Amino acid sequence: MALKTDATLTVEADIDGDGTLETGKFVMADNINIKPGLRTGFILENRGSTVNSVISSFAKSQSEATGKPQSKRKGIYIDLGGGVRSAEIEFTGWTGSNLQWGNTGDDSELTVGDATGAKAFTQLEVLFHYLEIAEIDSRRPAKLAYGQHHSDGLYEPMDVVLESPQGLRSSDDSSTFSGTLTFLSVQSLDKAIDATGLTG
Repeated sequence: MALKTDATLTVEADIDGDGTLETGKFVMADNINIKPGLRTGFILENRGSTVNSVISSFAKSQSEATGKPQSKRKGIYIDLGGGVRSAEIEFTGWTGSNLQWGNTGDDSELTVGDATGAKAFTQLEVLFHYLEIAEIDSRRPAKLAYGQHHSDGLYEPMDVVLESPQGLRSSDDSSTFSGTLTFLSVQSLDKAIDATGLTG
């Protein structure tokens, strides 16, 4: 399976206010760092008096059985698949880049929905305009493709939401910009409904 070395974010939004959704694609390929992660979601994390009581009783019984003191500071964890997969992507863009940056990929025409080939800060503005206008949640998640998560990879592109996206354009270097985007894997409600067979 082919490995995708860049990352592509796909966002749907009515970016021009005409009542129809535009599909913006943002290809991040320069100075890119991808940090996959997993936020665990244990349902027991030693919180509350009941859990503390269980730990104390267990430690006491183990001390009595072995004749050696047992620590009460060991956790009891139960994992039933909670938590969320994450991916943090740091990237750099530059003025004149021919990587698609919006809904057309046409570097000859700047529009409210596409800044392919435009100046650095303009590209940053168009990306954040999409993120501002789009309603990215389980009803209409964004798509993230990278590594083996793409149409020709081992896995499907990830359905994601974004958490506190940030961009930066240094005042002393107007030809480049950078960004940090944190993505959280999300269950698409459309896929969840399809899986239950309640589509009609």
